[in-house]
Amino acid sequence: MALDRPLQPMDDFVYWKFSKNGSFTTKSSYAMLLSHSVSSRISGTIPASWWKHFWGLPLLPKLQCFCWKLLHNALPLSGTLQLRGIPIDPTCVFCYQERETTDHLFRDCSITSHLWASAPIAFSSPLLHEKPFTDWFVDTISELRSFQNWDGLVSFVSFCWAVWIARNHKIFRQAVLSPGVIFHLMQDWISRSVLAQGFRSLVRSLRNSSLTSSVASNSCYIQGDFSSTFDVCLLFDGAWNAQNLSAGAGWIFREVFSDSALGGGSRACHSSSALQSELQACLWALRAAGRRGFRRLLIYFDCSNLFSLLRDGGNGDIFCHWLLYEIRLYVLQFSICKLRKVPRQWVAPAHWLATQARRRQLLSWTF
Repeated sequence: MALDRPLQPMDDFVYWKFSKNGSFTTKSSYAMLLSHSVSSRISGTIPASWWKHFWGLPLLPKLQCFCWKLLHNALPLSGTLQLRGIPIDPTCVFCYQERETTDHLFRDCSITSHLWASAPIAFSSPLLHEKPFTDWFVDTISELRSFQNWDGLVSFVSFCWAVWIARNHKIFRQAVLSPGVIFHLMQDWISRSVLAQGFRSLVRSLRNSSLTSSVASNSCYIQGDFSSTFDVCLLFDGAWNAQNLSAGAGWIFREVFSDSALGGGSRACHSSSALQSELQACLWALRAAGRRGFRRLLIYFDCSNLFSLLRDGGNGDIFCHWLLYEIRLYVLQFSICKLRKVPRQWVAPAHWLATQARRRQLLSWTF
């Protein structure tokens, strides 16, 4: 119901409704699964909020994916593969005594326990075994994050990754295992993480400097040029409730050089996103301006995403595609349209009307 329809008949097309641009991505698929509370037996006790914080940690993507597989029992360990019907020796290649499982290989094995005790981020034996592996792993990462011990976090995950690489080298390359080899692998991935963080900081600083230089460009013309004066100042805003998808639009016509209101209106609707409600408010406000005979508009609104969308001409959210198309088409009938991104308090009257419409206090009203 919230997907706007084209003005003219056209062929149907396939789109993925869980992403903004309609294209399938593994990220949107994973987010959809999380929203439907789909989880594995191993990570079923790990809340979605923990994963949200985890994906924001300063770790290499490869290490993050490794941790995800580790906590979902998705690593091809010998014991796991045997349980899945693959004829393979499930014995641990480190100690040759116990079955190779997630908790054994990465913590409980006598060799791994010794390495933990002598690693740069040391753990005593009693502390290692006092909790189930999943709880211990999650709690350790959470504690390191709470203290913002990023060096310790990288060392912790890099050590687990080094154990996994050393295990694979022994199985598939017949490599000789030694503490020095594992610690060397660990240090190598710590160095890679440090370099990656330095690069991210550089990119972030360049991005911030670019944003700072463009702060002043908060207005643009989407129709006509600056040689004309304005008939009216148009304020509009949208309001949206994510719980029930109810939305509202409000607009005010104001004199250009004073706060005197010349009219306005509001209308209730349903939207799939806040951006869609803003676009709907924009379209209805433009139509109201056209009916009143205004041809030179100075338009105020407070949505940064909408400003970028109208200024740069991106397609944006798939649910907003046809609304954006109608706006661009309707703008052509005006002599001049200047957009200006303003603070929220500047469009407060329009926001009040939109909120009343969202609450169904004003279903459709003009004045």
